[in-house]
Amino acid sequence: MTTQPRIPLDDLTSDALDALYEQLEAAESTELARQLDTCREAHASAIARVAQYADRAIENGKRAATAEARVRALGADLVTLQDAHGAVTGQCRAAEADAAQQRARAVLLDGLLAEAVDWIRDGDLRDRMVAVLNPPHPGGPGAPKPCCGVCLGHHPGCPTRAEQ
Repeated sequence: MTTQPRIPLDDLTSDALDALYEQLEAAESTELARQLDTCREAHASAIARVAQYADRAIENGKRAATAEARVRALGADLVTLQDAHGAVTGQCRAAEADAAQQRARAVLLDGLLAEAVDWIRDGDLRDRMVAVLNPPHPGGPGAPKPCCGVCLGHHPGCPTRAEQ
């Protein structure tokens, strides 16, 4: 603002006083207009930031909903896998029990056949039973198996039992 020279009060006329009031009002109007413009700019900036924050919040909400859906799907998959694991575990246990029964039966049958061979006198039936109990080793025709070279049948810990 520019300073004007002072007018002595005695020389102040009503026209000069009116002119001073008009200048004051003009200055106040200009200052108010400047402040109003500043407020409007700040308000527009705040609205723009709020809009950006709202957009980010909406996007974050969408991502959160997608993540929740994925977690639910993974939870359902996990339950399905746990159910399948339980079923397979049950099947494996049943198969192991069946295999143990089959091994026990094989040992029992081998023992029974060995006892039967001992009761049968020499002859064709005995020779056939001995051949069944002592098949040739894969190492060559007629070669005895390592555990069967001396006995009839297989003993329970026979390593060649699995080859049958």
